[in-house]
Amino acid sequence: MTLVSFVEQWMQGLPRRLLAKLTAPGSLIQGTMLSVVGAGGNRILQIGALLVVAHRFGPSGLATVSAVLLWSSILGLAIAPGFSLPLTGVIAGARARGERGTFPTLFLLVAAIAAVIVVTAVVWLSAGITAPGLDPAQFATLLAVMASGFCIQAVTLAGLIAERAYWQAMLSSLLLGAGQMVAVLVAADPQTATICAAGSAILVGALSAVMLLRQTFAKDRRTTARFTQWRVMLGRIPPSLIGSSVVEPTNLIVLTYIFAAAPTPINTSVITVAQQWLSLLLFIPAILNQIILPHLMHQVESGNLVAFRQQAWRIVALNFALTLVPAIGLMVMTPLLLSAYQLIGTEYPFVLLLCAGWFSALAFPFGTVLIALGHFKFNAFGNIFWCAVFLTASLLLMDRSTDGFAEARLFAYSAFLLFVSVATFVRLRRLTPIASGAGTS
Repeated sequence: MTLVSFVEQWMQGLPRRLLAKLTAPGSLIQGTMLSVVGAGGNRILQIGALLVVAHRFGPSGLATVSAVLLWSSILGLAIAPGFSLPLTGVIAGARARGERGTFPTLFLLVAAIAAVIVVTAVVWLSAGITAPGLDPAQFATLLAVMASGFCIQAVTLAGLIAERAYWQAMLSSLLLGAGQMVAVLVAADPQTATICAAGSAILVGALSAVMLLRQTFAKDRRTTARFTQWRVMLGRIPPSLIGSSVVEPTNLIVLTYIFAAAPTPINTSVITVAQQWLSLLLFIPAILNQIILPHLMHQVESGNLVAFRQQAWRIVALNFALTLVPAIGLMVMTPLLLSAYQLIGTEYPFVLLLCAGWFSALAFPFGTVLIALGHFKFNAFGNIFWCAVFLTASLLLMDRSTDGFAEARLFAYSAFLLFVSVATFVRLRRLTPIASGAGTS
């Protein structure tokens, strides 16, 4: 057989092999593609829902609906990682050890709802926030309901991915966005739209929880062993909550208090536009790392340390490859992008913000590897370290306004990337001696 004929046969078989990987149950490639469809469809539907609100109810209606959505997403999604990461560990560990996971899963779901309600009440009482057209009590109720729905959907999404129920995970994401779209289409006024949107969020959260519990119970029927890692699971909740809840308040402090006192007003348009384009850069890496985390956890729990180390380096290299070209492309297109938004002369902070976003994307796999090893405290300390650097740099660079904000953000993410990458390298080098305790640290 000649080299040419060998290559031709290999190419002819490539579609068949690719199709087999895409359709194989539990395939990571299939999971990534379905997650992209689910998350992408969810974003499109949510953006479309706000456009419908603006068209139907005008600026005042948009202010009412968007206020409830904004605060609900901030509170719900800030609490969710505190329970979704331990839940991923619960499912991966239970499957590796042949233990039941239904009861600890149910416990984490209920605890997540309770935590959201408590945090929502504290924030509402202390800040006195409300929305136009809604009385404070009505706003607080809608906020608690919608934030609970967002949180429980995010937690169960992580659980469905850990169970490799990728089709159900995609359905959960699409239903969340579709519920908001239907709510704003059927409502006769902004107040009704917020009530319908809150109802749809909690309904989708409940449906997602039912799908997860069905998946978990179906697999638990194959074993009679009880779950043995309650102490480990409970110990992972506080660092996960701390790590997930410090970032957004820090951003709020920097923008509201520090740069509000700058001699020249900060150009929030540049920051908003940069964040919109960075979401495209972060989209695929975030999904890829979410998909791979349960797989890495399962390898650690099963003691497959060589395979884990190889997979860790692969995900780091793949993440770099996936983010390098888009990041460079966005930087090259900066003049064209800014001219479209009529933001000529703001190239310097825009490029710095893009670099900072790229560094945050590069940090994804390192954090994933550390969490898979059970080092949840690194997640909390890393985020606290980022917040401290960002606050300090912002105070020092406050007089530079928008440029100072971009420089502070770049410096903070550079320090964060250095911290997590060094920590990952050290832990991987020490993997063999600590492997027996990796799942319990």
